[in-house]
Amino acid sequence: MMNTTPRRLGKYELQEPLGRGGMAEVWKALDTQLRRTVAIKLLHANLQADPDFMTRFMHEAQVIAALRHPNIVQIYDFHIAENAQGNANDANTIAYMVMEYIKGQTLATYIQNTSHRKLFPSAETIVRLFTPISSALDYAHHQGTIHRDIKPANILLDQDNTSRNPMGEPILSDFGLAKLLNAESQTLTGMVFGTPLYISPEQVQGKSVSNRSDLYALGVILYEVFTGERPFQSDSLTGIMLQHINEIPKAPYLINPRLPQALSPVLLKSLAKKPEDRYASASEMIADVAKALGVAVPIELQQSIALRHVQPASSPTSNRPSAHGIEEAATIRESEPFALNDYKTAPTPSVRIANKGNPTSSPGNIPVPAFDARDQQLMSAETIASPEPEVNTPARERYTPQGTQIEQRGVREQGADTPLPAPPPPIVPQQPITPAQPTPPPARKRRRGLLIAAIVILVLLIIGSGTTVLLLSNNNAANASVGSASFVSSGKVNETTNQGANDEFQINLHNISAPPSGKSYYAWLMADSSQVEGAALLLGKLSVNNGTINFMYPGDAQHTNLLATYSSFLITEEDANTSPVAPTPDKTQWKYAASIPQTIPTGQKFSLLDHLRHLLTDDPDLQHLHTPLPGGLAIWTYRDTQKLAFWANDALNNWKTQNFAVTHKRVIETLDYLDGSQLVAKDVPTGTPLMADPLPSQVPLLALQPNQQPPGYLQHDATHLNGVVDSPGATQAQKTLAAQIDILLSKSQVAMIQERKDAIQLANMSNVQLSQSTTQPILQDMFTQANEAFTRTPNYLTNPSQATGGIAVVYEDIQKLAMFNVTPYK
Repeated sequence: MMNTTPRRLGKYELQEPLGRGGMAEVWKALDTQLRRTVAIKLLHANLQADPDFMTRFMHEAQVIAALRHPNIVQIYDFHIAENAQGNANDANTIAYMVMEYIKGQTLATYIQNTSHRKLFPSAETIVRLFTPISSALDYAHHQGTIHRDIKPANILLDQDNTSRNPMGEPILSDFGLAKLLNAESQTLTGMVFGTPLYISPEQVQGKSVSNRSDLYALGVILYEVFTGERPFQSDSLTGIMLQHINEIPKAPYLINPRLPQALSPVLLKSLAKKPEDRYASASEMIADVAKALGVAVPIELQQSIALRHVQPASSPTSNRPSAHGIEEAATIRESEPFALNDYKTAPTPSVRIANKGNPTSSPGNIPVPAFDARDQQLMSAETIASPEPEVNTPARERYTPQGTQIEQRGVREQGADTPLPAPPPPIVPQQPITPAQPTPPPARKRRRGLLIAAIVILVLLIIGSGTTVLLLSNNNAANASVGSASFVSSGKVNETTNQGANDEFQINLHNISAPPSGKSYYAWLMADSSQVEGAALLLGKLSVNNGTINFMYPGDAQHTNLLATYSSFLITEEDANTSPVAPTPDKTQWKYAASIPQTIPTGQKFSLLDHLRHLLTDDPDLQHLHTPLPGGLAIWTYRDTQKLAFWANDALNNWKTQNFAVTHKRVIETLDYLDGSQLVAKDVPTGTPLMADPLPSQVPLLALQPNQQPPGYLQHDATHLNGVVDSPGATQAQKTLAAQIDILLSKSQVAMIQERKDAIQLANMSNVQLSQSTTQPILQDMFTQANEAFTRTPNYLTNPSQATGGIAVVYEDIQKLAMFNVTPYK
């Protein structure tokens, strides 16, 4: 106990206690020889009765002391203070480590004072804070060292180093302490070490750990920072540990509505039950968090990810032999990163088919923009106090990496002219969903061919050479491309309008010559070619920096869906001191252009632009419902599938607490969405009312009858994806991406069909039947199928034909189809 601790250990004079946990206590102390303040961690004497403790202590302490990273607490010394008789195994023997003293609060305190009180840090603040944490973890993992007890209380915030993070530079402490105090590798005690709130499923089950066990804990912390809640909560620690094994947490944006939906699959992947389904490195995880938030990916993350391609983490440089043999090194292995590109990024379709072996061709050749005007506090989460003890330790000079505004991994150096690799041939969907026959568009779209003669000049200036190829083409035309521009979504959507989707516009260009003195470039969106007098929208004046243009148009106050009106892009050169209201009529000053093709193929009803608008802005079938549903097919598919995942989770949890009425309600709601309100009656007990929201229930997710009207969402989505592939002017990249999306859509359908079978069986059970133990496997399978249908699986990028589930990524990728390939105007 603290009151029995000696006041002096060798040359160290103990001054004041800093904290005490379940395995150790920490003191502030003075090194009387070097006259410096240190922190000393004393290991609890009752654990030292382990006969192998001393051997393990010396070995693990050497390993921990060898770690050298600016964001890992430095170990100065370690000792075993024997008793007067020199017996190191005596109960009064004290083992201790001497480490640098870090002055400041812990991350636990910071979270309690911010996220737990609904005072969420900004997106950029979170990325800056977790970048050095990820760097430290990846470094330690590369050295073959696993922390085993990552939690906010073990992350110190150095108040003497605030140049990058005002709350204090994060410093990881207690590396290896859990293993040092755990004899599990030498005995069969099966004792679990690690904090239950942040422990990984494999640790709960007593299985081997890996670097991905630490990454799971980091995912729990991120979830807590973004939502103000931990993903698993219970009245008992045992209950929490069981939830780590069995339950899927809520999608984060359901707790904090201000979060972009694109963040949910990132956090849920980090919390995957199987280690192999999680991220391969902390850097990849935080990079995807940054992209989901629309924040520039810090340079050190870029470098860390690139190094993993050059020197896989499965071959640590450390000469340390692992006490667990292959337990650590073999599980620290390379896997395909979760290449999430979301509302705030504008990646090229090369994201899906980049050569993994070449870092310069990995996701995107487009800079990730900063969070611009939305660098605000994320809102709405419940307050939950942190029960963790904290240890205040600190003060030192620290290296802070330079640079924050950088590009995505795989970006070429500015000004470089290395061509991108050619894409593989298009992927033909395996067993694609049978296309439905969608309702024809309004008359103004069908008659656009009659207006061609009147608008041919506008068509020519907008299209330019942009309908030939996209960036991924390997012919000579690829050299003409100067980058891309795309619609992105703020995520400020609602179910009553199509606003908040495609309401912003991102421009990322390279190899751009600076305009002459006194001139500036101006970017415009142009209305459809069918609208002869369609107004142009001025996006803004463009700045050229080292041959690149990176510009984000933040949209208007109403978050107007830009894709619903505009289909062409133009850059003009104008006087720098003017604010033009329309593009200059001097065509020699039209410098760059692009357009989404509007040609309707023979025998078809829709152009490429039509297909994209049905998916992303408004669909005629949804508009012709008794109560119209605004917005595109893709977002309604996403919303409804996510709701199914939530209901399946809630049904299972309520069954476990014997709340069978709620379980039954969730099952009926599931069928309401899968079958649709017109057909669900045949699958539920006679007289069962519609229990789900009647508006979304108008359209089923599944198509249960031939020529069903309205078509099921999955079938309808597939119709337009196939239309993209067949459209004149669609590029190879668009066709490839559409085919990959269709594969994932088909796999989601398989999962939903099985989910429906489970739900029908459960819906027709009485409460007595539901209470039987034989019901749990059915509920568990419904839960599994619902989550497979919604979440991304790790083999999507490496083996699309084998991927299952993934409506979350379907929605993300459909948005990427609406991209302009920008070329010089001719």
